[in-house]
Amino acid sequence: MKKFFSLLAVLTVTMFMAGSAFADINIVKSAFASFSEVAMVFDVTLYEWVQNKDYSTYTGTGADSIAFDVSGVTLGNTSAQWAGGTVFAKVHSNLSVQQAGTTVYMFTKNTTATGDYKANAGRTSGEDTFYSGLVRKGNTTTYQEGDFAPLFVKCKKVTDANASYKSALPADFSAEEPFNGSRILVDYSDSNFSTLADLSRVIGKSGVNGGIWVGYGSDPSTAPATDWYAGNEDVIIFFGANFDHVTSGSEYGTTTINFVQSIE
Repeated sequence: MKKFFSLLAVLTVTMFMAGSAFADINIVKSAFASFSEVAMVFDVTLYEWVQNKDYSTYTGTGADSIAFDVSGVTLGNTSAQWAGGTVFAKVHSNLSVQQAGTTVYMFTKNTTATGDYKANAGRTSGEDTFYSGLVRKGNTTTYQEGDFAPLFVKCKKVTDANASYKSALPADFSAEEPFNGSRILVDYSDSNFSTLADLSRVIGKSGVNGGIWVGYGSDPSTAPATDWYAGNEDVIIFFGANFDHVTSGSEYGTTTINFVQSIE
């Protein structure tokens, strides 16, 4: 019996001491990590396309403006005829390392232009009025067919551009879907501009899943469809336009292709 009670006493003391250890020790530590702030970079440079040249090697001073190959456009034709751009834009940014919340838009502002290519009268479709595209020189306050040549863009990562468009520029992409990185270039004064989805007017977003826009759609394994961005990779923007009702001596242009961080 004595051995039994002695063992019980030891167990009681041990349990009491363990309880006191947890109650009396309270140690708190901190841990921190910080990263330097990097200024936002967003550069757009135009380059004349050179056959079989790697898109990653286009650097330095580029072209002054976007030019088009109009050799396939027949004067007096009432149907849309494609003219591909012979100059492309290379866009470099670090949007993907910036905090989320920055949006960069791409559009024209043809109604505010000065000079020969100001849009004075828009074309109507249903209840909407549009001023987008290349503007025919001499556009008056009365719209005439052919006063605008709708302008299209096709956005591709440098790696994708090298894989598909080193030996030849992209063919007519006016009918392609945003899935292919293609869309019409809208104008800020288009009556439906404020209601357009990102895939129609946004060219870049900040954040780890951001970068320059390169398409819209859904991966077969995911839903719903979303906009695709290039991350930290540079993007090539190809251009093209559809011309109709072109007459002898006609000139078209726009001086207002804008890349804008915020819209006021």
